[in-house]
Amino acid sequence: MITGDRNFSASKRFALQQAQVERLEVVYMGKGSVWPTRHVDSSKFRPDVVTAQDPFWRGLFAWITARRIGARLNIQVHTSVLNPLGKFVLRRADSVRVVSERIKKQVEAAGVHAPITVLPVYVDISKFRNIVRQPFDVAQGKPHNQKTMLWIGRFETEKDPLLALGVLEAVRQEGVDTRLVMLGKGSLEKSLHARVRGLPVEFPGWQDPVPYLAVADVVLSTSKHESYGASTIEA
Repeated sequence: MITGDRNFSASKRFALQQAQVERLEVVYMGKGSVWPTRHVDSSKFRPDVVTAQDPFWRGLFAWITARRIGARLNIQVHTSVLNPLGKFVLRRADSVRVVSERIKKQVEAAGVHAPITVLPVYVDISKFRNIVRQPFDVAQGKPHNQKTMLWIGRFETEKDPLLALGVLEAVRQEGVDTRLVMLGKGSLEKSLHARVRGLPVEFPGWQDPVPYLAVADVVLSTSKHESYGASTIEA
C-alpha cells in the first residue's frame, strides 16, 4: 500500500485491512519523504496487488511498481476533483475503490472501465454514540451563556478554515457570545493565527474530539468540497 498517512501502520484501518490478507506492506509517500526508491525483492516477497490511497503521484508510483513486478493495480479515490494525472492513473487500474456513489459516477465519467467498489471511509462511531452533553463550567473559564462553535479538520485550502473565522465574526456581530475551537493542524495555521485579531479562538491541535463534541453547541464545516466528511459523521 502506498499511503500519504505517516501513521497509517499504527491505525485501526491498517489492522482491519491487514487481517484480510496474508501480508500487508506499507510505503509512506508524503510530506517529508522523497520519491520512494524501495524495491521489492521478488524472491522473498511478491505482492499480488499494489494499492495507492489516491490516483495522483502516489497512484503513478503504484502503477510503475505494479508494472515492474507484475502485480494488479488498485487505486483508491477519496476526492471529487480529478486532474489529468488522476484520470491517466485511473484508466490503468485493474480495480478502483471510491468512498461514495457520487465519486463513483465521476470516475465512470472519466472513462474508467475497471470494476469500481464503493467503500466509505472507516469511522469508529462507537465512542461517539453515548457522548454526554456537558454544560458550561465557569471554573474552566467558560463565561455564562457563552456558546461554543467547533471546527475539526486539516488547515488546508480545500477545508477553508479561514471561513470559520468569518462565521464567528458574523455570529458575534449578531450579539451571540460565541467562542470557536479549531481542532487540527496544517499549512494555513500561521494565516489563521494572524487573522484571529482578538477573537475568542482556541487552537488545541489534533486532540480526541469527544470531549470537544460534548461541549459544542454547533459543529461547523466550511469545506469547499468533501469526498466523505469523517468529522461530520462523528458529529
